This record gives sequence, structure tokens and C-alpha cells, in this order.
Amino acid sequence: MGIAVSTQFVSTNDLVPTRNALATMFAAINPTTGALPESGPPLSQQGSDTYHAWTLIGVCQFFSGVILHLSRLM
Repeated sequence: MGIAVSTQFVSTNDLVPTRNALATMFAAINPTTGALPESGPPLSQQGSDTYHAWTLIGVCQFFSGVILHLSRLM
């Protein structure tokens, strides 16, 4: 996700699929541990710090891209 968000924004100027993917990941968060899933449904596997970190990097890039895009409109 860390590479895909920037690539998607530059190539398509569209972040809707990223927003949907992040919404799916946060909907499946483990309420006890706070762990994000490694993958979306139907697997929704958990337990990888690497995937957890890349999802958080994707969140940061998603919001950076949205803020950058909005700042260009103003």
C-alpha cells in the first residue's frame, strides 16, 4: 500500500479505491489488539507487523494526497 497509493494518485488522480481499501482494513481491525488485517476479506489474516506498518504508511500517504489535492484547488 505504501507504493500503491502514490502510484495510483499520480497515474489516475483518483483515490477512491484506496479509500475503500482503507475503510475495509479499519472495519476489520482487531478490537482487542488493534491489529490491522494483512489482507481484506475473505482472508482478513492478522499478525504481521510489516503489513500493519504498510497500512499505516498508506493512511499517511492517502491523507497527504488528499490534502495536497485540496490545496491545489484553493
